[in-house]
Amino acid sequence: AFALAAKDLLPHAIFEVLSSPAPEIKNYIRAKTDLFIINSFLQVTPDVQSACKKLLSGDLLFLDTTILVRCVAESLLPEGNQPILQALHCAKLAGYKLKTWDLYIDELVSHIRGPVMLEWANHFAGKPRESITQMLRTAPTLLNVFYRASIDKGTTFGKIAEGIIGKTNFRENIVEFLKNEFNIRTDSIEAIDQSSSGVEERNRALAAWRDGKYKHNNMPDERFEQLILNDVNCYLEVIRLRRSSSITGPNHGQKIWYLTLDKMPWRIAKVMSPDKDAVYEVAMSLSYLVNCVATLANAGLANIPEDLIPATTILEESEMVPHD
Repeated sequence: AFALAAKDLLPHAIFEVLSSPAPEIKNYIRAKTDLFIINSFLQVTPDVQSACKKLLSGDLLFLDTTILVRCVAESLLPEGNQPILQALHCAKLAGYKLKTWDLYIDELVSHIRGPVMLEWANHFAGKPRESITQMLRTAPTLLNVFYRASIDKGTTFGKIAEGIIGKTNFRENIVEFLKNEFNIRTDSIEAIDQSSSGVEERNRALAAWRDGKYKHNNMPDERFEQLILNDVNCYLEVIRLRRSSSITGPNHGQKIWYLTLDKMPWRIAKVMSPDKDAVYEVAMSLSYLVNCVATLANAGLANIPEDLIPATTILEESEMVPHD
């Protein structure tokens, strides 16, 4: 009886929703309608599919330390808790290439050997599990993950860390780990541009980064300056690569990106180019990457298993997405 009553009420409920004057409902219905139309175009229109392939596939993504740390952490988590690894896996299936820089490798090594392994040895090792669990609430992400992985695998914290970084040759081990586990390759930054225009651009980026970057109270000034210097060098390297790559002909739009969870590259782009020159808007958000991959998959242009494809093709984006 309840099922029959619900069936009778459903048409009336749908009519009330569709005819509602509420702006929120109108915007929601309009967005879903646009999504349905776009999805239909992607599935049946060859010209649209071809355009999507030219615009969205085959990009080169440079990953910063914020992404690398999450990759290492998620590699020790169950499959249902691996959003970044899943996104990167789909990106590779869609033809994206994943890279990082040696500067970020150094940062990752320093992070694991410092705030993670050193913090464990100095403040956690030997304490009861109850105390450790309470202390982990404010601990670095990897410290949490390494500890819980050691419990699940019945081993020690040190063995988990060594499985990532090794006992010696830490830098080489991390490079090999990223390459073998995630197909993330490591590049070196070329010589810094010493021309007058190059020096001026670098100084502007450094000044803007120092002004906008949050500094933890317990972080030494030297360490903070080194992190800023690394980010600026990598940011400018993406710009250099973009300027040396054609965005005409078969290569529509920018194809080289900086994948990060940090908001600084978006803020810096506005400072470096108030008139919104697209070459400075190098940062890609994780949601933007997921949208690109989902669009290619729904257009039939990427061999991605259906269970990995997001439910929608294009999600609502924030103002952080590059305007072009």
